[in-house]
Amino acid sequence: MGACTITEQPTTLTYQTTTTMARFSKDPMVIKAKFNSLCMETNKPIRKGQDMLYYPLSRNVYCLDSNAYRQFVADAHDMRMEDMLSGF
Repeated sequence: MGACTITEQPTTLTYQTTTTMARFSKDPMVIKAKFNSLCMETNKPIRKGQDMLYYPLSRNVYCLDSNAYRQFVADAHDMRMEDMLSGF
């Protein structure tokens, strides 16, 4: 599951979230782009090495500015909360 860490440094506070929802091999996941591509929603370029949302079944990719990514993060958060409440 994803993890949140807060690191306090002398002058800044950094909030870092690792978003993971993949439970099975065909679940959507955030990965690093292996080559240049375009976001299916916004048509923005995704450069090699950038994080992107990947749907293995459809092979669609989305940039982190897309609504698809925002929805993915919200769904992943909901799943983490459900797991916490159910004792996983």
